Amino acid sequence: MSIKKICTLLMSVFYCILINSLYHISDLSVLYKGVNLENNIMLLLAQFLSFASITFYVFGEAEKYINGYGKYVLVRRKKRTAILNKIYAENFLAAIVFEIIKIVIYIVVSSMDKTDFSSFVIMLVLSILTNLLLISVQILIEILFNSKIALIVAMAYFIISCTVGGVIIKEKLYAPLLILIPNYSMSYRTEYFISELNLNYLSMNVILITVIIGFVFTGKMILKRKDIF
Repeated sequence: MSIKKICTLLMSVFYCILINSLYHISDLSVLYKGVNLENNIMLLLAQFLSFASITFYVFGEAEKYINGYGKYVLVRRKKRTAILNKIYAENFLAAIVFEIIKIVIYIVVSSMDKTDFSSFVIMLVLSILTNLLLISVQILIEILFNSKIALIVAMAYFIISCTVGGVIIKEKLYAPLLILIPNYSMSYRTEYFISELNLNYLSMNVILITVIIGFVFTGKMILKRKDIF
């Protein structure tokens, strides 16, 4: 197992232990409560830890193909876009697998006695789509610049989105939530998408999927013009 996978798993374990210590109920839904409107520092730390585990895993993956391994993919597939397809497929699959592993870890470290499965599944889907969108952004920036800039931008955007999201909700300025993507995966905040922005869970999923597709196509257009050797 690679060092990145081990680090991702360790961060997932720490996240689950921290979440379990912060809540007095053993319900899978707490994994997706997110950060409250007061931006509690421990909840913010937990949420950042969860996001950082995926971000760290994605770090350097696109650059690896563009600056080296990509030429072998290009020889076999004969298309530049095949490189990006492989990058997205591998990292999207990893994000989904690690999300499932995180759930298993939480079940192990907590004395789970109940779960509201309907809300859990809704937030699980939103969380996965949110992670895929943020991964798409990170990969795109890595293609344009490099992995270090992509990592810094992704983490900075996440922290700003979480903290600003709580502030603007308290100030009753709801529209900016639409572009603060991490808030889509927090049940503390999704209720405001529904009550104040007249969205529902289906429309929120459609927004995330549409933006993901947009970033994927943008990445393909950029990669067609980029020197990968």
